[in-house]
Amino acid sequence: MNKRINAVLRDAVAHGSGELQRLRASIAKHVPSILDQLVSAAQGGDVQAARLILERVLPPVKAIEQTQELDFPEGGTLDRPRPRRAICRGRW
Repeated sequence: MNKRINAVLRDAVAHGSGELQRLRASIAKHVPSILDQLVSAAQGGDVQAARLILERVLPPVKAIEQTQELDFPEGGTLDRPRPRRAICRGRW
C-alpha cells in the first residue's frame, strides 16, 4: 500500500499541480476518519500516533531570551560610561 501511495505521489509531482490537486481531493474525503483513528490510537497508548499528532498540532516552542533586569550599586565601576559601553558591546 505504501509503495502504491509513494508511486502516486511521485507521479503527481512529476506531472504538475493538476495531478497533485486531484490526489489531494481524493484523499481529502478520508481525512476526518484518518484523524479520528489516529486520535483513538494515541489515546489507546500508541506513542507514534501521539507523537505525530503533537508534532503537527503543537510544534516545539522556540526558546526566547527574556530580558533580565540587573541591579548594580550606585557609584561602582559600571556607573562610568566606558565599562557600560563595553558591556553593551559584549566585551566585558
